Amino acid sequence: KIARDWNVIWDFAEEEKPVEENVLWLSAPMTFERNSQKICKIKTTGLLLETNLMKKMLDAKSVFDELDMKDLKEARIRANPYETIGSAFFQNR
Repeated sequence: KIARDWNVIWDFAEEEKPVEENVLWLSAPMTFERNSQKICKIKTTGLLLETNLMKKMLDAKSVFDELDMKDLKEARIRANPYETIGSAFFQNR
């Protein structure tokens, strides 16, 4: 058992600090866009990825819009057994 004195006031002057860290901050390049607009149309995503692929992903994702919350929760529990177990028997190694 370790005894602790909760009333001790820490004195930073007595602390040893053998390592001095010099922080070097990187600057953003001048061409970096700081305020870009949100891409809302599939036609403009061609710059980032293939438009066909984006359309397929959005179509596949839209299936979840029709599910109710009960079905989504049941699917989450089936997909991740640790959601059901919680932290009762789980040991992080």
